[in-house]
Amino acid sequence: MKTILLIGGDSFIGSKFILKYRNKYNFIIISRVKTNFKNELIINDFFKIKDSLFYEADILINFAAIVHRTENIKREVYKKINYDLPIFLFEKAKKNKIVHFIQMSSIAVYKRNEHINILTEEKPTTDYGIFKLKTDNFLINNSENKISVSCIRPPMVYGYISPGNMIKLIKIAKTPIPLPFKNINSKLSFIHIDNLIEFIHIAVVKKLFNVLIPTDKKETSVREIIKIVRRNQNKTFKLFSMPKALKWLFVFLAPNLYMKLFKNLTVECNVDDKIYKPKFDINDGVLKTLSKL
Repeated sequence: MKTILLIGGDSFIGSKFILKYRNKYNFIIISRVKTNFKNELIINDFFKIKDSLFYEADILINFAAIVHRTENIKREVYKKINYDLPIFLFEKAKKNKIVHFIQMSSIAVYKRNEHINILTEEKPTTDYGIFKLKTDNFLINNSENKISVSCIRPPMVYGYISPGNMIKLIKIAKTPIPLPFKNINSKLSFIHIDNLIEFIHIAVVKKLFNVLIPTDKKETSVREIIKIVRRNQNKTFKLFSMPKALKWLFVFLAPNLYMKLFKNLTVECNVDDKIYKPKFDINDGVLKTLSKL
């Protein structure tokens, strides 16, 4: 049974990974907020983690990050947590003979295209994406024979009460009011939280290294999500076309929201079905979220 030093046990993805695989791995868990997991240490400053904890582990998984948010976060904060911290952890891991370093990255490292794959130009436009890419590049370029690196770049994660825009859309869809999404036909890619944590496990077992892009492997849409919610709630579909004037208002006043609603954003997984075949789809994810609301 391998020992995993897991940084960020109180994070959404990290906590789900521990819950599912706590009987398959020996975990040493570092959190800032107490979760009552076995072998959990509460350390407010992750830069003060002792060498002795690294020495006991085979694998390190870093879930700690400042995620992309709408409120103002200083560039220095993104740099400290999304770049300086993983580099600090990586150097400690190498020093103490950890053989596999797994970094949770993001598709925010890519230029915003309608379709993203492993060959898409890496051209982030936010501080979040810029420091995620800088970290990935450092880790991959400085990995050696004695330590292997996996940089996992998922699209938006959904399922249960996950943070992000998916939960907002589901809550809106739960209401009985008509919604102006009839003429929105954009295709979107996500990853269910259970698919993602299984993928991380596969990366450990199968020793998948370098840049990895896990997805649900099936596209969905805003319309489909609303349809699933309203069918489950026994509500009529009730969609109408958004007036052109309102659509153009979105373009000028909320360009990011416009991109998310009206433009395709599909992401191509770069791992073969023989290795990773997602078990959960958008229907499963939406219904699990509804069961928690």
